[in-house]
Amino acid sequence: MCAKTLYNYIDKGLLTTKNIDLALKVRRKPKKGRARRNKKILGESIEKRPEAVEAREEAGHWEIDSAIGKSTDKTAAMTMVERKTRKQIAVKLDSRGSAAVEKAAKEICASCGNIGKAAFKSTTGDNGAEFAGLKGAVECAVYFCHPYASFEKGTDERHNGLLRRFIKKGGSIGELAPEIIEMAAEWNDNLPRKILGCMTPAEAFAQELMKIKEAIAA
Repeated sequence: MCAKTLYNYIDKGLLTTKNIDLALKVRRKPKKGRARRNKKILGESIEKRPEAVEAREEAGHWEIDSAIGKSTDKTAAMTMVERKTRKQIAVKLDSRGSAAVEKAAKEICASCGNIGKAAFKSTTGDNGAEFAGLKGAVECAVYFCHPYASFEKGTDERHNGLLRRFIKKGGSIGELAPEIIEMAAEWNDNLPRKILGCMTPAEAFAQELMKIKEAIAA
């Protein structure tokens, strides 16, 4: 165990030793803990989400996230992942603001036509400002993670990690063609998954869409 680790333990009060007991340590300024401000939850808490969504018992429940590149970029990418089939949608946004997210979310839901409401039953996002208008943009239930707990939508977080093979972290999304971002999601969709019985997300999602269409036609 190095000296720095011991000093950190002392600062956190994990050891009975105090700074004053150490000749060298008293010359160092103890670190002040920064309390996080309460972050506003934008809408219905994830706690209200039905257990069936958590259990991935039915398709149509999505997680949403945004990916940014360089700090100077004015653009971003928006991703959505269906929890049961792991189907991913990724699009390039014109800006990082909520208006761009709302526009993209509306277009994605509308692309499913008359089965849109069955294909998009709920969406779960974090409390980023870009999702402030999400509830009014989509015709489905919208849930939000607890503040500072984006891991609660871990499926999308995991898929964004895969997406980073094509969209390098810190790289410029603004310089990428929209087709590159869509191609990256398509690559993810055609990757066989053990959890899906070695099916690809694209195959699993196609099966679920067929079930929806048959139910509507019945």
